[in-house]
Amino acid sequence: METSISQRKVAWLRPARPDAADAADELAALAAALAPWWIVESFDRARAHDLVWMRARGLVDACVYEVADTPTHAFIWPYVLRFPGVLLLRDASLEASRADTLARHGRVGDYAAEFTFDRGEAPRLGYGNAPRPGGWPLLRAPIAASRVVVVRDPAFAADLAARYLDADIRSVPAGVSAAGMPPPPGEAALLRVGLVAARDTGALGALREGAARPGVLLDAGGQDDAARLVAESDVVAVLDWPPLPEPPVAALLALAAGRPTIVLETAATAGWPTLDPQNWQPRGRRPGAAPIAISLDPRDEAHSLGLALKRLGDDASLRAALAEAGHAWWQAHATPDRAAAAWARVLDESTGRADPVLPPGWPPHLRYDAAGPAREIARRLGVELTLPGFARAQAPPAR
Repeated sequence: METSISQRKVAWLRPARPDAADAADELAALAAALAPWWIVESFDRARAHDLVWMRARGLVDACVYEVADTPTHAFIWPYVLRFPGVLLLRDASLEASRADTLARHGRVGDYAAEFTFDRGEAPRLGYGNAPRPGGWPLLRAPIAASRVVVVRDPAFAADLAARYLDADIRSVPAGVSAAGMPPPPGEAALLRVGLVAARDTGALGALREGAARPGVLLDAGGQDDAARLVAESDVVAVLDWPPLPEPPVAALLALAAGRPTIVLETAATAGWPTLDPQNWQPRGRRPGAAPIAISLDPRDEAHSLGLALKRLGDDASLRAALAEAGHAWWQAHATPDRAAAAWARVLDESTGRADPVLPPGWPPHLRYDAAGPAREIARRLGVELTLPGFARAQAPPAR
């Protein structure tokens, strides 16, 4: 693609490169929609350090750090803290991955410093001074180090804004594309149900039992199977647990593809107009809006799934109404173009901002300058290191 003068480059750090062949990978669709304004260049763990010299030489204009509470996202932390940019926060807590990383490297003191900065009190450590999980978010440091914080649910954004008063918290919608997705399979003797639920065997077995009934063919898989399950199913149930503080991407893809969709009633789906299968009454914050999905109470998940599938199997008109309303809702709220327009505004604003002023009590180890030793050696040799990595001769130090 030929680069436009108006285009700028954003470095996007995440564990995996975008996959245009995977309809459930929203970054691939977002990158295409952002192309008139921004070029998205992805950095995974293998090439993350290239960000250091590319940023120093002015080869990137903005940085986005996509962070979640998993071991695969842990490599992003040093870059978030060293090179302020846009933090895309995909979890309500980062404690597990951060504590595990620091403990694995024997940095229990650093963990205690970050915990104290986050909570205002020292942690209670477990056996052998190991960090003891307790549901603490450990969000304050990455949020304070970022120019803008982006989440993908307005309720989660409001909650963070109330807790972190000095941070700029934005809600930016996720956007998925239904391009290339086949049309709904249509009428068939069997109702083919795609169940997206990466669970332990016992929980998945209960869901399978709840869905088992004459005329229903169940195909289950995890998030990696989402695009296939949507493409091959008449109905899609997205019941992954624990829920993230954002709409499930697999459910958005099902809505985009015109599949009747079943989700769990969580904070991230509470704003959707849905139906409760226990009484078939509307749920959601918009009374009167056409239901776009069926939402299950997590406390009655397997039983409610059975009720939903029985009604959907018997009622073709309900399947059609949910598919039509869901597709219309996707067009209004969750297309790549809508996501790209919001992201373009965030990126434009972030590039014009100064780096945030770090708050009092910032942990000393997070101020560490990795180039400090090199600068000291260069000083003793009589040169001054200047970005982007060139040396300028100077008078040798007096003896």
